[in-house]
Amino acid sequence: MKYKKGDRLRNSTGFGFNLDRDLEIVEVFNKVYLCFSFPNGKTCTYSQEELDREGWELKEEGHWVPEEGEQYWTVDHDGHVYLSRNDGGQTDSFRIATGNAKKTEEEAEKYKLWLLTKPYEKK
Repeated sequence: MKYKKGDRLRNSTGFGFNLDRDLEIVEVFNKVYLCFSFPNGKTCTYSQEELDREGWELKEEGHWVPEEGEQYWTVDHDGHVYLSRNDGGQTDSFRIATGNAKKTEEEAEKYKLWLLTKPYEKK
């Protein structure tokens, strides 16, 4: 398989509905990638052939991904920053895919500040 868990892919070719979207590889199964799509927040599956055909490429600037069993810092739904461990479950996969798994407490605090102050798009 060309990509691994935690890789972020980018597509700006304009093929289909994938214009300016990112995919995070959440899990790799037998010849199939389970992905989390940004910014729409949906999960999807792709084969290597589909990713190649639609123009997906590895995004250079990735973010840190904790190995299974490794500790990481995260921000919970109440805005508390705390230390967690990647047990490979759905919660950990979601946090990793959405960038809410940080290597240091300082990075998690910065992420919390960004969450609290980021501008929201008007629809």
